[in-house]
Amino acid sequence: MSNRQNFGRFPLLFLLLAVDISLGDLNNFCDEEISQRLDVKFSGEVLISYGGALPITLFQEPGTGKESPLVRYERASGEDFYTLLMIDPDAPQSPWLHWLVMNIKGDDLNDFGDLKGDTVTEYAPPTPPAGSGYHRYFFYLYYQPHGAVSSDLGFAVPSRARFDVGALLEEYGLECEAIHYFKTRSE
Repeated sequence: MSNRQNFGRFPLLFLLLAVDISLGDLNNFCDEEISQRLDVKFSGEVLISYGGALPITLFQEPGTGKESPLVRYERASGEDFYTLLMIDPDAPQSPWLHWLVMNIKGDDLNDFGDLKGDTVTEYAPPTPPAGSGYHRYFFYLYYQPHGAVSSDLGFAVPSRARFDVGALLEEYGLECEAIHYFKTRSE
């Protein structure tokens, strides 16, 4: 039997392997033992369902999902500093960076309100390509064990595409504190 015939018999297996290789291990961004969840609001609605599906129209209406969401983490420690990261690991050039805010004081996370940290990358709403199926959008909240980082941030973000989360975590020694995600798709 030729190699071509072998591939033909197991196309799903090869497809799954290719997807696994291209997406990488999401647990590299956050320890799988983390059970703490962020509270996230879009347009005044709390995302209750961890991993739930949201309609794409939520992010297309003026004055709603195009604005950055509100985030709350009631376990944040007052004077400590945190980093918030939002990515799409299912984008063609994944992970796609949607939002990065550093130096958020713990007190500012205790209630839904404007994040008063250093915005490294402005919020960009979900825009999965039509026909690409569901895309997952992860919010990671990282503890900054060394306190606030310099105002120039020292970490270059050359592009939203193929954002190097590992380099960010290593550069600042960030520790995953909490997580939330949802999924959406374009029709």
